[in-house]
Amino acid sequence: VAVSSGVVAIDEAYVDFAPQSCLPLLEHHENVVLLRTFSKSYGLAGLRIGFALGPRDVIEALSSVKDSYNVDRLAIAAAVAAIEDEDHHRELVEEVIKNRGELARALAEMEFDLVPSATNFIFAKPPKAAAAVVAGLRERKILVRHYDREPIAGWVRITVGTREQHETLIAALKEIL
Repeated sequence: VAVSSGVVAIDEAYVDFAPQSCLPLLEHHENVVLLRTFSKSYGLAGLRIGFALGPRDVIEALSSVKDSYNVDRLAIAAAVAAIEDEDHHRELVEEVIKNRGELARALAEMEFDLVPSATNFIFAKPPKAAAAVVAGLRERKILVRHYDREPIAGWVRITVGTREQHETLIAALKEIL
């Protein structure tokens, strides 16, 4: 960061699920901008609203080139309501983190390879052909993201859900595997 002559943009879309933020970098570097969204931990994905944190001059430069009406009133109202309901947000994030850990343990017990996650999803490689596992899940109306191109061919992305959804997923995986 210190040696960069340009602005360093850091995507913190999943920061609420992670153990730490890059926020302290703003105190020591005039070229850092953090980008955050309401899509993940606030559950407002369809509204496409987020914000940037950074030095005043960088934020002003960004503001000078944005569209006049780049966020609609509904999205703004939803974001304000989400911010004001801090208890709900905290509970949701805590539930996702807890459920993520439980799901990761269950998948590991089924011999999935896992990438450590600080997000609202788990990146995993099934112990048998991913295409067959994904097809079996799809037949049961369970959708996961399958990657079939290198370097991540054979891996799947599983969004963290509720305990009940995970029980359904695990039961289906046991049948398929």
